[in-house]
Amino acid sequence: MIEQPDGFLKGRELIDNIRRLEEAAQQAALQLDAKGQLGVRGPEMLTRLGDGLSLLAQIASCAWGCRHAGHAVENLVRRLANAATAALRLAYLGYYDEAIGVIRSAGELANLLQLFFLAPVELGTWTASSRSERMSRYGPAAVRRLVEARDERPIVDEPAYRVLCELGIHVTPASAFLSHDLEGARVYVGPQLSIPGLFLVVSELTYLVGSVLPLVGRLTQQAEPRLGELKACQGALLGTLTWLRITNYEQVLKDFREKFDDNGI
Repeated sequence: MIEQPDGFLKGRELIDNIRRLEEAAQQAALQLDAKGQLGVRGPEMLTRLGDGLSLLAQIASCAWGCRHAGHAVENLVRRLANAATAALRLAYLGYYDEAIGVIRSAGELANLLQLFFLAPVELGTWTASSRSERMSRYGPAAVRRLVEARDERPIVDEPAYRVLCELGIHVTPASAFLSHDLEGARVYVGPQLSIPGLFLVVSELTYLVGSVLPLVGRLTQQAEPRLGELKACQGALLGTLTWLRITNYEQVLKDFREKFDDNGI
């Protein structure tokens, strides 16, 4: 029998302790929010994000009326809304790398919806295509190229997608060591509260949800008053964004750590 090092749990004790740590991470984040310690933009983003997710849920569930058109778009919207909600939940529980991986999936859905908005014929082609055809024509890189071919910038462009992959899915030797904690010296296994990590997840979700709102309204043929509501929510969402984004996150952490080191912290 292999002995466990002192202080390390196993079996059900470990599983139960993980759940307690997740709950503690979430409560700590909620308390910081309640005490106004997430700044000004953090609570604003969360409020507007809730508004945006509500609108996506209404579109996905045909709450404004059903088009009776197969629900292909509605189900993509459902998948995106669920992914966004799951990523936010993971962030509150202290799993930021994992949340970023889910955000990457949400970004792929956002780009696909953007393509269908720009070129409606592609929706029919995608729906009727075989698995091999979908892999070839509608993979993440191919979708970005199809969007760019229409003189539009993908919602999640190549630089952002690359970093999402490196931080959340396909790690590099450098990103494997990235910690969301500003100390940058310890290795945490399991839930661990990080305000920069939470801000990053909320910011990326705010950008994604805000970006897709009007176009999914058009795709699902909503009436003008509803389109106006979606456009207004988009403006409110994107207006809360901070300077922290996935493309500069590593540099931001590096700068903060250097300041800590300089101050002897």
